[in-house]
Amino acid sequence: MIEKYYLQINNLNKNFGGISALSEINIKIDNNDFIGLIGPNGSGKTTLINLISGIYKASKGKIYFNEENITDYNSIKMHQLGICRTFQNTRLINDINLIENIQLGIISSIKKKLSSQFFRERLLDEKIKYNKQTDELIKIFLPHIKNLDIEVSSLSNIDKKRIEICRAMIGKPKLLLLDEPSAGMTIDEGETLIKEINNYKKLNPMTIILVEHEMHLIKKFTNRTIVLNYGKKIADGSYEVVSKNEAVIEAYLGKS
Repeated sequence: MIEKYYLQINNLNKNFGGISALSEINIKIDNNDFIGLIGPNGSGKTTLINLISGIYKASKGKIYFNEENITDYNSIKMHQLGICRTFQNTRLINDINLIENIQLGIISSIKKKLSSQFFRERLLDEKIKYNKQTDELIKIFLPHIKNLDIEVSSLSNIDKKRIEICRAMIGKPKLLLLDEPSAGMTIDEGETLIKEINNYKKLNPMTIILVEHEMHLIKKFTNRTIVLNYGKKIADGSYEVVSKNEAVIEAYLGKS
């Protein structure tokens, strides 16, 4: 019998040929948690995100979301369930404007909701609703941009990341997977971005898994920290406890 956790990962393994990227991963996450996922480069963090979001298929083990077995679902099905993600490198389309880039995040959601409907009026209602959601996101993340027709290629790195996060959030996800959103930013820019995400989470409750290398962001914003190393989970708990774990210290600093 599956326990009633919002996200439950049981004995998850991922192999690439003869290489084990993840081994026997077990994680239980409650609704509305803000989880920090950390570990040295190559520890398996992005692989785990790719499995939860349906980009990779597990070699072994199960993933349950809201008590539903989603192990074999593809990324489109995951998105329709409310599991959305960002990538380490922004994936914006330069020849469409800011608003259109954000609204790319609702395509699969709209397809699901309209698959059995035949009235154009309902489609118009959907567009109006998502226009309102777009406005809300812009007010929180991009209020300083006055020209919303601006080419996204001309924007700063932090604003490009903001657009990608807005695209992931526009459908009001239930589970948001953030893969190193502060990469390439200054310390202040990274903290500003995660603070904006946290402020939005307070208004629109969701579960978040944040992959991050900046430990001060994990300490300040998350309520729990999970640590991977060489594809295995080596620690799981509050940041204060995890940061003092000898296996974690060794993974980051090496043996003395």
